[in-house]
Amino acid sequence: MVAITELLKEIELAGGAYQVSLITVSALSCLLVAVFELYRFKGEKRNTVSGVL
Repeated sequence: MVAITELLKEIELAGGAYQVSLITVSALSCLLVAVFELYRFKGEKRNTVSGVL
């Protein structure tokens, strides 16, 4: 976690806050997609199990 904050500080010094916010937004969108896929997978699994039963 410390390494990530250090990296963000370096990026902010080098390229400004705009790049940092861009990286944050892309990271958050990746997280959102991962969560969505997880829920979809759980839903498909549940449907498959109920279909078998």
